[in-house]
Amino acid sequence: DDMNEFSNPWIICPNCHQEYQNYFAVDIATEFVSFVRRQYPDNIPKQVESLHLKLCALIDVIDRVPPVQKREAGVTANVLLSLIGRMKGDASPLPMRYSQMEGRAYGVPGRIALEEGTEESARRAVIYFEHQLKVCGAIGDEEGIVIAKANIALAKSMYEGGSNDELLKANQDLYELRVAECEEHEYTIRAGRSYAIALRNANRGDEARELLTKLLATSKQVLGPHHKITKK
Repeated sequence: DDMNEFSNPWIICPNCHQEYQNYFAVDIATEFVSFVRRQYPDNIPKQVESLHLKLCALIDVIDRVPPVQKREAGVTANVLLSLIGRMKGDASPLPMRYSQMEGRAYGVPGRIALEEGTEESARRAVIYFEHQLKVCGAIGDEEGIVIAKANIALAKSMYEGGSNDELLKANQDLYELRVAECEEHEYTIRAGRSYAIALRNANRGDEARELLTKLLATSKQVLGPHHKITKK
């Protein structure tokens, strides 16, 4: 559609026809945001498109960037949510693509809060993830629902005692979802590692060891033997 045509030049290299990757993708997306603000200062949908592209680029590298860029991701998500809120105020229903963007955006400040590692930050994270779950549930975004439930379970495990069954089930669902999409993707390896930790905490060490052995071989092949995830 029109918005895909508008965004694609900032996503795909015209020479090699591959998507921009890693920090270069962040730089390109940042330029896209600046371009839209200059050329389309009153066009909220186009501003949302550019901010979402930047947010996606930041999410892809968020585990490898300094705190200042993590804060930038949080700010980008909150600005995006604010603009989508303005779009919701219009008479027409919010198109599906923007609801999907909204769900993803809620997850980013949730992840950032979760990484702070305190009980108070975990409680804040739950609020964001519950918003994500509500939005994804309303539009039937199964992947978003699974991710939100897994993150809620993880955050609550930081301040609620009791059984790990809910966290274990959430991590299993997320890992199986990732495997169905692409078993050799970095996201799948990360989800598998979280599932293995949940298995270990549930006293299912043999299953955890078997899964980690498999993940290690995949990570060496896909990410390389010296990658942070492989070492973990």
